[in-house]
Amino acid sequence: MIPLGVYLVGIAVIAFGVLGFFRGWRREAWLLGGLVLGWSLVLLAGRSLLDAVNRGHLMTTFALEGGFDPGTDASVLITRLRDHPLISPSQPDLLLLCALALIVVGSYLLGNRMAPGPESVTAQALGVPIGLANGYLIVYALLRFAGPTLLGDSVAPTARTVGQAVIPVLLLGAAAVCLLILQRLRLLPSSSRAGQPARARRQ
Repeated sequence: MIPLGVYLVGIAVIAFGVLGFFRGWRREAWLLGGLVLGWSLVLLAGRSLLDAVNRGHLMTTFALEGGFDPGTDASVLITRLRDHPLISPSQPDLLLLCALALIVVGSYLLGNRMAPGPESVTAQALGVPIGLANGYLIVYALLRFAGPTLLGDSVAPTARTVGQAVIPVLLLGAAAVCLLILQRLRLLPSSSRAGQPARARRQ
């Protein structure tokens, strides 16, 4: 039986699709690029990010608590700090969610600044599937990283069900962003330019 939460997630994702219609595909593509980048960081470098944050906190606290003073037992201080890291390796969800959120917010703001709004119904229609993908990735991130803290373990079945498609969506999103970048760099012909030689021959 499909959990009730899955239906609620579906409604939320559809709402992002509606938002994509009004924002247009260009702005939604910027957000999708940020989500692909953020999820890639979380999945591939999440542990390294956690280690870097804890190491930075250890070095800073070591200096502030007088670790370089001659009368301080540096080994005891380092051991104590290592036993009490800023972020527990067993609970990295908040850090990963914050890192993803920063990238997503930055991509959203950049998209609003760099990309024009939709100029036609076609541009709006193309924003719908990209908006759906964005909504799926955002909602799943909230379920996976914030759900257990806010809602408890009861959210786990919904998160597992919703998360089954995250890798295919990321791969499709990465492919779509790459195609858009290539077209932006004029490496791929657009439909309007492709039709110009044919019209010229007919004339």
